[in-house]
Amino acid sequence: MIVTFRPEFEPPWTGQAQVTSLTLSRLGQRETKTLVGRVAGGKTLPVEILDRIIEHTDGIPLCIEELTRALLESNFLREERGQFILSGPMPSLAIPSSLHDSLMARLDRLGPVKEVTQIGAAIGREFTYDVLKAVIGRPDDRLKASWTSWLKPD
Repeated sequence: MIVTFRPEFEPPWTGQAQVTSLTLSRLGQRETKTLVGRVAGGKTLPVEILDRIIEHTDGIPLCIEELTRALLESNFLREERGQFILSGPMPSLAIPSSLHDSLMARLDRLGPVKEVTQIGAAIGREFTYDVLKAVIGRPDDRLKASWTSWLKPD
């Protein structure tokens, strides 16, 4: 079994013969660039965008993935001949400064699906459509449209 946790957590199972601890460090620039490339589907990003991702994420894989996705979903980049290019000048506030800001920006772009997403998050990790329907109180046709939009894979 593999268990991950933050450094401040003190697991009760350390010191047992069957337990091996492995401390993972942050990703370096090369690994960050590789991860960004994978999230971008192998397409290159402008150097200034890649530099900002490296600067803002501090080598934390989840931050790298989320910030890259947020930028790919924004209107600041467009795909052209197998690479992403800037659509125009990018304001300094275009790149979220934290993982929370990045996730909130992505959530804001969901539009009407945002409410369903937030209610789903409040219900818990797993729930059925019937539970969501009982909680949200929307007409079935509108809720089904949001539900299927929300479940689309990346």
